[in-house]
Amino acid sequence: MDEIKGLLERKGVLFKGKTCKCPYHNDKHASAGIYQTADNNWRFKCQSCEVNKSVWDLKEEFGENVKLDPSLETYTKAKLQAFPNTTHAYTYTDKYGKPSVVVLRQQVGNGPKKFLQCRAHGQKFVLKGPHKKTLPYNLIPITGDTKRIIVVEGEKACEALDALDLPDLAITTSIGGSKNASKTDWSVLKGKEVAIWPDNDEAGTMYSLDVKREIWASC
Repeated sequence: MDEIKGLLERKGVLFKGKTCKCPYHNDKHASAGIYQTADNNWRFKCQSCEVNKSVWDLKEEFGENVKLDPSLETYTKAKLQAFPNTTHAYTYTDKYGKPSVVVLRQQVGNGPKKFLQCRAHGQKFVLKGPHKKTLPYNLIPITGDTKRIIVVEGEKACEALDALDLPDLAITTSIGGSKNASKTDWSVLKGKEVAIWPDNDEAGTMYSLDVKREIWASC
C-alpha cells in the first residue's frame, strides 16, 4: 500500500488515510483510494471513473524503475521446492525492470541440463514459455549508458562474466539456448558496439552466426 501511495503523492495526489481525489478525472468528492484485493495485492481504484491500477501500472505510467515483485521471490522459492533439481533461477525483465520470464535451470550431478520457462500472467507466473519475443537477459545494464555489449551463450555464462565487473562493458544473452536466438528482441542493442562470445563448439559457432544475423536484422 505504501508504495502505491508514495508514487501518487510524488505526483501531487493528497491522501486522507487510504482515500483521495482521483487524478484521472475532475474529482470533487474523493472517490478514489487504495484497496486490498482477495489475493492480498494492493491497487489504486476510482469508484467514479473506474480507473484500476496496480503498482506496476503506475510505475510504468510514471516512468519509474520497477523493483522485483516480492511475489516473484515467493514464486521462485516455491518452484525450487517443487523441482528440487533446480540449480538456478534466472529472471528476464521488461524495459521498466518488471519481471516477465523466469528460467529454471535443472541438473542432477553431471547429467543433462533441463530448462523450464515461467512467464508473467497478470499478478502471477505460469509454467509456460513467453508468447512473444523476450528482451535480452540483464536488460537494465545493457540499455544504460554502457556502449560496449558482450553476448554470451546462456544465462550461467552471462552471470559468471558479469560477476567479473569488467569496466565499461555489459553482458547479456538470449532466452531458450543456442538454437533460439530468433526468440529474443535484439532491437534494444541499436547503437551499441556488440561482441559475441559463444561456447567453443559447433553449436556455439551456429549461435554466434544466428545472433549476428538477428542483430543486423533488428538494428
